[in-house]
Amino acid sequence: MAKKSPLFFHLFCPITSDYKHFPVGEQTLSGQETLDFVRILYPNGLGPDYFGRFERQNMVIHALLDAVLEPANWSAAPDLVKDARKMVVTDLSVNQASQLACMVEELKSEAEILVVSNDMVGIDDQGRMIPDMVAIKELISELEGD
Repeated sequence: MAKKSPLFFHLFCPITSDYKHFPVGEQTLSGQETLDFVRILYPNGLGPDYFGRFERQNMVIHALLDAVLEPANWSAAPDLVKDARKMVVTDLSVNQASQLACMVEELKSEAEILVVSNDMVGIDDQGRMIPDMVAIKELISELEGD
């Protein structure tokens, strides 16, 4: 996957920002268009939509994963790993990260996914999501039956 390859995914509802319109259907986006897409905070002239922005970021991550897993793109894997290592900050070693990924894969069928509602997340003055850890811990305790 060359750094200038387009990104492909399907959009189920149109999204318009101050600078670009993304229609319904298959999307083929350049790097800049992808950045524009994931950074939209006020879609379709409405107020801030932090969770919609999060969903758009997930769409792009899944499209990137699909592209990386294409056999035709495997030759670019070493360069992608080098680039990713520069961008990811963690205290996990490569070995630990690999083991964690394997554990997640093994537990996938037993995993329970919880969706945190809007009232459990605040937004700071820089637009970052800040979890209400007390409310989230209470939700987990309720689900565990404690």
